[in-house]
Amino acid sequence: MNVEVTAAELTEVEADTLALVAGSLLVRKLDALFEGRLSRSATDADPIAVVQVGRELRARRIVLVATDGVDPEDVRTATARVVRARWPTMCRAPTTGAVCPRCAGVCPG
Repeated sequence: MNVEVTAAELTEVEADTLALVAGSLLVRKLDALFEGRLSRSATDADPIAVVQVGRELRARRIVLVATDGVDPEDVRTATARVVRARWPTMCRAPTTGAVCPRCAGVCPG
């Protein structure tokens, strides 16, 4: 897994997953591009909600993360939630051919 933190316009970010704080000003600004899907999904972020991206941005999906605040520790906690939700365990299913009951064999192995 490769994690990058960068300052760039969201329309320029090419990523598999783009994590945003649910209910943030940025989510509200982008919501018009998504015809309200981001705001609706942000209310369901417990602790995360995933929104698939079509042509709105260059990222493949947006993960909206519920946080208790926006200080650095809250952001670190939110990032950890995204990683745990996306890759719940590092199972051996991809190499053994078995289906892991926790990740259905879709984790990176």
